[in-house]
Amino acid sequence: MDEARAFACQLRQAQADQGKTLEQAHQQTGISVYILQSLEAGEFTAVEPVCVCLALRAYAEHLGLNGSSVVR
Repeated sequence: MDEARAFACQLRQAQADQGKTLEQAHQQTGISVYILQSLEAGEFTAVEPVCVCLALRAYAEHLGLNGSSVVR
């Protein structure tokens, strides 16, 4: 499993552990459900790279993960 897939798995697990829905994450972060689904599926090419970086950071922080280390 490459790093991107491993991180996508970590996002899904954090979301499941916290019992949050993607709709709740969307409402709290402003990130579209489509993008959140793509991030959790490891499909980081679903949107422009700069948008992926911003969305990854915001979603990771929303889930209590280190957003800065994610985008490196």
